[in-house]
Amino acid sequence: MENRNIGLSLFIFLAGLLFGLSTSYNSWDGIFFVYTGSADHRQPAAINKIFDYSHLEGTALKLAAQERLVESAKVEVSDRQVGIALGHFVTKSDQGRKILACQRYSKLELEFIAPGIAVNGLPPKMIVESPCHENDQDINRMATIWLPLGELYASAPSDNFEQQYFNNLPVTLRMENLGGQWPDKWVLNSVQLKGEMDDLTISKDDIRLLPKNVEFTVPR
Repeated sequence: MENRNIGLSLFIFLAGLLFGLSTSYNSWDGIFFVYTGSADHRQPAAINKIFDYSHLEGTALKLAAQERLVESAKVEVSDRQVGIALGHFVTKSDQGRKILACQRYSKLELEFIAPGIAVNGLPPKMIVESPCHENDQDINRMATIWLPLGELYASAPSDNFEQQYFNNLPVTLRMENLGGQWPDKWVLNSVQLKGEMDDLTISKDDIRLLPKNVEFTVPR
């Protein structure tokens, strides 16, 4: 009987060790996540209701998401590049399962305008398109989108410019209505999350109502 108990204890220990090797844990503002090697990537295991929007849809989801995306966004400037990481949140799949926003929305589109400049009555516009990915270093935010604006600004500006860049994420960058000059400053004008289920759009009017916005000066 004693040998049997020892064998059972050893089995439980080894099973726990193997589970620990294949599974890791992280927390996000009180949200507890389990990370596995499965195709589903990161799955919420126990959710703090502060950033759990899985019970919201329509206007309620939009209002909660716009605050989280924009007010929790982070801007970095490094080596003549500008990095933008939007705030992340928990929503639900079409089966009603709790998932991260980037698992529901696969693409991001950010629109920026240059304040204080008008060309034919319209401000210069920059449109950024990128996949929506989780951030490996900071689960509070989506993966950083890096814009090589310092490199771009070394060339002559042209209207209707479009270029693809491949850094940590593939990014498509479009410029409109430049009027022959590169703007020094950009301010976020709208955000769109695109998915197979639906899209989530935060308009310029929505952003104007927020106490904080995303803006940056281009490194030269």
